[in-house]
Amino acid sequence: MKDKTKVTENTNLPPYGQIAPIYDILMSDVDYKSWAEYVLKLLERAGAKPGQSLLDLACGTGAMTLLLAMAGYRATGMDLSPEMLKIARQNAAEQKKEMEFFQGDLRVFKTESNYNVITCFFDSVNYLLTPEDVAACFASVYRALASGGAFIFDVNTIHALSQFWGNNTEMREDKGVISVWNNRYLPASNSSELTLTAFVPRGGLYEKLAERHTERAYPLDDLDRALKNAGFQSVEYFKHNSFDLPAENTTRVTFLAAKAM
Repeated sequence: MKDKTKVTENTNLPPYGQIAPIYDILMSDVDYKSWAEYVLKLLERAGAKPGQSLLDLACGTGAMTLLLAMAGYRATGMDLSPEMLKIARQNAAEQKKEMEFFQGDLRVFKTESNYNVITCFFDSVNYLLTPEDVAACFASVYRALASGGAFIFDVNTIHALSQFWGNNTEMREDKGVISVWNNRYLPASNSSELTLTAFVPRGGLYEKLAERHTERAYPLDDLDRALKNAGFQSVEYFKHNSFDLPAENTTRVTFLAAKAM
């Protein structure tokens, strides 16, 4: 940045407001295709089939929503951030996919009709910072699912936040965007605070974007219990991208919960 003469800063928008236009750049190392293939195997395990309706919660810019739509599901996306939804609609239009995206809160969303499948990816459930919020989310999902429907979501584990994220700082460069990821772990609540600062080239300048994100990890048994308390008949969880049971050092776990017929 030595040849840049000025740095501008915009700190007015909430999380996933400022970084929405560069989110896909920051996540360019994520293998969404492989992730979607894993999800399709989970859906097959749950008895779901292409052609059925699917709601992707906290869909962000719609990367996974689009892949599941391309696999044949009638996919709809929901996110709290209008800025992320704007990008999701643009991405769908570029792929010539007619899809619905709407704004909603994980904890209290309602739908006009029930879905055969509901998904929630990229540790979005970790953004629910109290057990009451988790319970509210699971109850909302249960109400929005059709009988026999499947709910798939992933979470960062306590090990991931305490050891993998920890109290670390990482600097990255992705397609010209320089970003600094500063993590602070809070052991009393099994939470991690991430301060993300990005420098985005704008002509001869850099624009500075800064957001703070907080995630909380929960014991897997607590999530299992919360799902069953919400009414789910069957709950399974696996080490991410496998059908193996999680180990002590597992960083990401995927849940598959089913609503009774």
